[in-house]
Amino acid sequence: MRTRWFFVFFAVLSLSGVVGGGDAVGLILGSSAEERAVNGAKAYLARQGEKTVVLTVVVPRRYAKAVLKEIQEFEQKTGVIVRNFVEVDESALLGRLREEAASKTGRVDLILAPPRVVPEAAEARVLLALDDLIRVGRPDLKEVAPLFRAQGRYRGKTYGLFANGEMLVLAIRRDLTTLRAERSAFKRKYGWEPDCPDTWKQWRQLAEFYTRDSKDGKFSKYYGASGVRSLSQGWRWWLQRYYSKGKLPFDEWMNPTLDSRKGLETTKEYIEIAKYMPDESTTWTPEEGVASFMQGNVFSILTHASAVHTIKNPGNSTVGGKVKFCMVPGSRVEGGPFRRAMQAGGAVWLVSRYSRYPEAGYWLAQWLTSSRVSAEWVAKPRSNFSPHQLGHFKHPKITAAYTPELIRIIARLTQVVVPEILLMGADEYHEALARHLFGAVTGSLSPEEAMKQTAAKWTEITEKIGRKRQMNAWESFLRGLPKRDFPK
Repeated sequence: MRTRWFFVFFAVLSLSGVVGGGDAVGLILGSSAEERAVNGAKAYLARQGEKTVVLTVVVPRRYAKAVLKEIQEFEQKTGVIVRNFVEVDESALLGRLREEAASKTGRVDLILAPPRVVPEAAEARVLLALDDLIRVGRPDLKEVAPLFRAQGRYRGKTYGLFANGEMLVLAIRRDLTTLRAERSAFKRKYGWEPDCPDTWKQWRQLAEFYTRDSKDGKFSKYYGASGVRSLSQGWRWWLQRYYSKGKLPFDEWMNPTLDSRKGLETTKEYIEIAKYMPDESTTWTPEEGVASFMQGNVFSILTHASAVHTIKNPGNSTVGGKVKFCMVPGSRVEGGPFRRAMQAGGAVWLVSRYSRYPEAGYWLAQWLTSSRVSAEWVAKPRSNFSPHQLGHFKHPKITAAYTPELIRIIARLTQVVVPEILLMGADEYHEALARHLFGAVTGSLSPEEAMKQTAAKWTEITEKIGRKRQMNAWESFLRGLPKRDFPK
């Protein structure tokens, strides 16, 4: 006879505004985090008596369509009502949290935001620390890939449940690398056969070889590479290269390292490969870059893993069935391989400290990040959610959606993934780097000037926020970085 295991936990919570001192959460039963979230929400409603529990949930527009169905399912199972479902641009999320911190009105209960907002929002005391509720509900934290787990934490406390971890991967034209004459010519010139590049140098060689004038008249030119160089996005593509050289953007005292020899080397490489990219890529969004690749006049593209849904669709793409996915290139550091995967986005569920019903918001977040529900999102084409839990890499629907080839690559890259800069003022640091890199790519700044000016601006931002505060935040950030040089 199959025994169903129930977890029984009595807890008295004294969280600011969550449960009044002395109120007992009661029995939280369930064999899965999903069931415990439902039962926790029902127990919370029972404690509210006749009061209707209504939540306001704020999400970035690109995730809204994917999450709405599961939120409605939670409403049906629990009786918690999400009356206000607010879609905003991702750039507006931090502003929402700042408004909440200033007004303390509880207009937001639950918010899906990039991890980079956590340090500033935590310092502003607008986020609810979730550790006590986590001990009761036992969400699927251990299912999350290890290097993603720390991204909801800040200075020893957990403020967010991890929901998405988009990474950059490389896609190349498999069909072009199998042409016998092309393979022979490439090998004579570079000494290796064209395939997935191990290093940034090899990617440049591929880009150089496959950039050529059009002979069939279909396009004005064929390009060897594509990658975002825009003011809003380019910094991610640069940081990935810099991390792969074994470097960190700050030292332990929060002094920028970007104007070092390795920083200058990275910038020169970043500029050099742009010669083999469409000129328009300096203004493209990632989606526009993928659209160009799909037309068939670009050999390779460094892009988001979730772009696979668009690229492999023969109905929308001239390159469907002709693409091979690769790990991002790496570097040779002191004779050995070194690889880093840049997290190009991501999301965590955060609960407002000023919410009228913060515990209900937490149970909804636990439901949404449970193994089954999160897998439903990831398996949906164009949901903008990508594999981030260990079970996702074995899920048949997700494997079919992403292809077995790409799933293996993503699983390996989660071992060496690095997040965006998770500091107070993160967007200011990112914007300064992107602006000066843009100047270097377009020629208005030399590589030396770009790095020197970025380092000066970063120092100014650090001093404005407070060096000691940032050093503490940086120490917290470092604990979530990879411990190995190369994925197994």
